[in-house]
Amino acid sequence: MEDLVFCVQTLTSSSSLNIEQGLHYRYTIRADSVSHAYRNDMLDNSRNVFGRLGAALGELPRRFPELRHRLALRYIGLCLETIANEAHPDNRRSICDKIRLVWSLCEDQRLQDSVQSVDNRVHTLRARSVLAALRRQWVVYPFLYYRLRNLLVRLRRLLCR
Repeated sequence: MEDLVFCVQTLTSSSSLNIEQGLHYRYTIRADSVSHAYRNDMLDNSRNVFGRLGAALGELPRRFPELRHRLALRYIGLCLETIANEAHPDNRRSICDKIRLVWSLCEDQRLQDSVQSVDNRVHTLRARSVLAALRRQWVVYPFLYYRLRNLLVRLRRLLCR
C-alpha cells in the first residue's frame, strides 16, 4: 500500500490526469511471500498508511464519488487483511485477544460506513457473506472464515509439494 501512497502523491502533484476505467495492473500472490507471514503490528501499520493515503488525497474524495468508493473498498480490504492476519496460524495470542481485535474492527465506524456504501451485487458469494457478517457485526464469522481459509491454503501447500 506504500506504493499506492507514492503514486497518489505523484498524481496529485501533476498538472493533468487521465483516468481509465480498465484494470491495467494485476498483483500476483505468491504462496511463499513474506506478506503471508503473521504481523503483530499489521493494524497499526495499515491504519498509518491509510492515513497517509487520505492526507495525500486531501479534498479529492469529496469531489469524486468514484474515489470515495475506492477508498471505502480499500478500507474494507485493510480490515479484512487484519482479520485474516489475526486468524493466521502463527498468531500465538489467545483466542479471546484475537476475537477482541476483530470485534473492535466490526465496531469501527469507518468500516461500518464503508460496508454500507458498497454494492454487494458485484461481489462473489463468499465476499458478500463476509461483508454481510461485518455489516451485522457477527464477529466470529469473518474470523472463522479466514481461519478456515488459512488452514486450507496450508493444506494445499502440503499436498502440492
